[in-house]
Amino acid sequence: MEYVSLTMYLFLAAVSGYQCPVGKWILIQGNCFLFSSQGLTWDQAATDCRQFGATLLQFEGADDRELFTRTIVNMTSERWWTDLTDYNHPGGWSWGKDDSEILANPGAVVWNVEPDDRHHIENCGALNIQGTLSDQECSEKHGYICEYNPRGSGCPLNWIVTTTNCYYVSDLTDEYNIVSWSDASKKCKTLHPGTSAKLLKLETANEQAYIRAQLAELQMTDQLYWIGMSDQAHEGHWTWDDGSPVNQSNIEWTAEPNNLGGTEHRALIYDNGRFADADCKRLEKYICQSPRVEDPTYKNKMGCSNGWVRAGHKCYFFHIQRPQNHRTAASTCSEMAGRLIQIQTKDEEDWLRVQTLRYDSYAFWTGLIFQPSSSSWVWNTDTKANMSLINWNQEPNNEGNEDCGTISQDGILNDLSCNANQGYICEAQTEDRLCPNGWISWAANGMLTCYLISNTTDADMTTWQGARDKCVQISEPLDGYLLAINTKDEAAFITHALKNISQIATGWWTGLNDKKVEGYWEYDTAFNNPVQNNVIPWDGEPNNIGGTDYCTVLYGGRYNDVNCNNIAYYICETMAEGLSYTSAGSSINKEFTMLLSLVYCIISINGFI
Repeated sequence: MEYVSLTMYLFLAAVSGYQCPVGKWILIQGNCFLFSSQGLTWDQAATDCRQFGATLLQFEGADDRELFTRTIVNMTSERWWTDLTDYNHPGGWSWGKDDSEILANPGAVVWNVEPDDRHHIENCGALNIQGTLSDQECSEKHGYICEYNPRGSGCPLNWIVTTTNCYYVSDLTDEYNIVSWSDASKKCKTLHPGTSAKLLKLETANEQAYIRAQLAELQMTDQLYWIGMSDQAHEGHWTWDDGSPVNQSNIEWTAEPNNLGGTEHRALIYDNGRFADADCKRLEKYICQSPRVEDPTYKNKMGCSNGWVRAGHKCYFFHIQRPQNHRTAASTCSEMAGRLIQIQTKDEEDWLRVQTLRYDSYAFWTGLIFQPSSSSWVWNTDTKANMSLINWNQEPNNEGNEDCGTISQDGILNDLSCNANQGYICEAQTEDRLCPNGWISWAANGMLTCYLISNTTDADMTTWQGARDKCVQISEPLDGYLLAINTKDEAAFITHALKNISQIATGWWTGLNDKKVEGYWEYDTAFNNPVQNNVIPWDGEPNNIGGTDYCTVLYGGRYNDVNCNNIAYYICETMAEGLSYTSAGSSINKEFTMLLSLVYCIISINGFI
């Protein structure tokens, strides 16, 4: 396996309060990353990542993709598996292919003349050293990148994470983990404090198969592990430690149980998934099990709270436990700082169709309601619904005053009485997020951008580099940068905002510059490039007087190139807290940038192993 040097790993571990799984992981602002050039298929790579409770790489914006590209450029693999796949819905690319799949943000995915899957066999996405993605056959073997969040798994470090449980397989190399059944039971109860941690209990055949697969990954032979199964109370009548009966149809004994010597009343599991009985004083390894306990205040790397699923620029919460009428469902969503779902794009419609296939016995309330005054269907926020995105099931028929819309399997909608009790789907949108105090906001394309126009005092005047530094400092904990205008609408918004301020002869610093190549104008933030030249209104510029005018100020709605050491006021920009490319939505951000130079330095000294 090729990896960034151990020195780099140890340094990063020392500067953060978080820990990464054992091995050659890099810790960057709370997230852990493993770069492996071992050639594996997509499924093998995903399985390898899951051993650590991790996933294959997911990224939210162009800045993420660029940073990873800069990291892998000197490594030997040409392609690296990411979590990107259209396995479940060809042509609809998402992160992962399990129940937690997330619709990929189109702005984060730049194809290398792809996807060109003419035969529908190239269903997995790989990142190349040019920073673009290609669709590949999932059976091909490439390097891969795992990422792990030590805060968001709901399990202790180095436990195996599933949807509902955490599992701990005792360390085979630690002699203190070879213990009697009684000591194994005690150890389990102390390993995950505040939970009902216990020796392993296997309730279903699927769970047993999963554990067997995990043990096989350890590549050790003839290993035995204590589990929470016993016939101590009644010979031959096997129960779990909580008293529940063992489903014998799921148990495959190894010529057992034989109760040799009349003292073998506890069960062990082999690494091949078979069972044996043994004396409880025998010294063996053990497997613990604990429910996942997640921090309700934690927001995952995709910018959504626990229990919510990220897709595009929204977070979704599927309520199935306590059906409610439409009014109560809407109220509950509001209390969660969201609203009932509103289908606003074709991508969203396609994603919801895939999600609802997993709930074939459920119908969910949406925000769709019938408005008698206009005889039309609208969203319950009084906004017009795009009916081309509403896939009715031979509906609406308004049978019995059915004025509210549900969505069910395969994205089909039905009108129903608003008093009926149904599951429901809440969504939280970027537009509902707030900018920091003192900043102004502008909403467009499902995103909320925040701007800070500096005060016009002498203390606020600074050089271009000083303005960059100020934007970073005053936007904490978000990621701030100098103004970068990408559309004519955004330019009009900023021009209007400046009209309320007295004209300043010095102007306002922006991120536009040609410091790298004379005449090639770009922003100082990679994710805002390339510059859309048709939205930059030059004021008879640029003229590069004196040959040193590499930076720009905005004055009277127009741009002027000036010396970067001049002093001027400034305009900062950031995305609203929550669903954004450069703050919570970014799995690696500014700390990665600050540490890249250190990575390169250590790589040049230590190389790769």
